[in-house]
Amino acid sequence: MKSIIILSSVLILTACGSSEADFKTGYVDINDVYLKMDLSKKYNEKLSVLEAKKRPELIDLATQIESINNELKNSKITEDDYIDELKQKKAHIYHKKNQIEQMIHDSSDVYTKIVNDKINEKINEYGKEHGFKYIFNPRNNGGFLYGDSTLNITHEVIEFINKK
Repeated sequence: MKSIIILSSVLILTACGSSEADFKTGYVDINDVYLKMDLSKKYNEKLSVLEAKKRPELIDLATQIESINNELKNSKITEDDYIDELKQKKAHIYHKKNQIEQMIHDSSDVYTKIVNDKINEKINEYGKEHGFKYIFNPRNNGGFLYGDSTLNITHEVIEFINKK
């Protein structure tokens, strides 16, 4: 139902504006923008460096957790205090591991938001500077089933974004 409303809206907008002589419509492949935008590449590199830097620590924590699991499983000691101590140590290691993973995830979210905001800002600016009435994203919104390749302005938008 939602896609029918979106498609109907697009068709109505197209029909209403098509009487203008300079009615310009285009679409941008947002996935291509993400892959080729300089800012996105920069943040992906930063994220890769962060993940590579934290990977040995995460591996070490996983090894420690596995070691404690094996010790608990194979332990002949039945002292509750010793077992509780191991369980607390394991919980502490899990907490530290989760903090690192959350930090990497949060960094990715921040980078994604910055890139999304920049893309939206620059596509808006590009559209105004080049006289477009509409610029669509044909993916992930159900608004387009077909787009004439002559309307694809992705390459021009990427060049525009990377120049700014």
